[in-house]
Amino acid sequence: MLTPQGEQMLAQATGRIREIEQQMVGGLSDTQRQELWDLLTACIEGIK
Repeated sequence: MLTPQGEQMLAQATGRIREIEQQMVGGLSDTQRQELWDLLTACIEGIK
């Protein structure tokens, strides 16, 4: 459970993360985004 201040900080951080994600993948096509997702998923599986 978060305090009201903690909830506000979380909301601000979440919004900023979304902005950064959009900058990172905004220029990619849907196909490229799916390829990126698949590759990142494979990387994660590789370190489990």
